[in-house]
Amino acid sequence: MSAGEDAFPASEFESLHEIVGKAHEMLPKEKWDSLTGGAETETTLKRNRLAIDSIAFKPSVLRNVSKIDLSVEHFGRKLRLPVFLAPTGPLNLFGSGGGATVATAARAFDIGHSARTTLKD
Repeated sequence: MSAGEDAFPASEFESLHEIVGKAHEMLPKEKWDSLTGGAETETTLKRNRLAIDSIAFKPSVLRNVSKIDLSVEHFGRKLRLPVFLAPTGPLNLFGSGGGATVATAARAFDIGHSARTTLKD
């Protein structure tokens, strides 16, 4: 596989659950646990899951979907989707670029992201 080539192109998957399933299948246990787990009691992880599970989508049928614009403005910048990538643990476990790779991908796709920072005394 050459640089920039996707190991599994998005067209191979029909749902988010299929993507997650493939990641679970392919990642070593310690990387999967780091990616999907939370710190200490995992309270934030549980609250986030409850918040996401409480959202329901009401499908609209027989609507013109030829031009769909999901863009939003955030801090004066137009983003392609209302999606914001946040730091996820030690990103260098998943590639040598770590957070820089995520930032590059977010910028290329015009979605928001934040960087992980370390505070020193």
